[in-house]
Amino acid sequence: MLKMKALTMQRATYLVLDEADRMFDLGFEPQITLIRPDRQTLLFSATMPPAVDEIESQLAQKGFKVTALHGDNEQASRMDILQKFNSGIYHVLVATDVAARGLDIKSIKSFVNFDIAKDMDMHVHRIA
Repeated sequence: MLKMKALTMQRATYLVLDEADRMFDLGFEPQITLIRPDRQTLLFSATMPPAVDEIESQLAQKGFKVTALHGDNEQASRMDILQKFNSGIYHVLVATDVAARGLDIKSIKSFVNFDIAKDMDMHVHRIA
């Protein structure tokens, strides 16, 4: 909208972003930084790394070769985790919706949703 000049943010003093981690993961940070630099920004995210880490810990204690992927992982760490998962070092990947888009892992045999996706599009991205 900003690029198309359909929206102006010249007078914006506050910027509130929901699902901010997903927006940054999808590459929207450059557009966000274009919005008035003296604004205040509130970032919200539904990513729950502690819950993912707890599931990872429980599975590891049961002997699974497991790793976790979530919004608190740096990009380099995410790439390393995915490379190790693809190569077979890990057999189980516990992930938040940060993993719902852009992953193409042909060797996956089973997929389990811990909870229900909030909308149909997210569900499709999780399982496709």
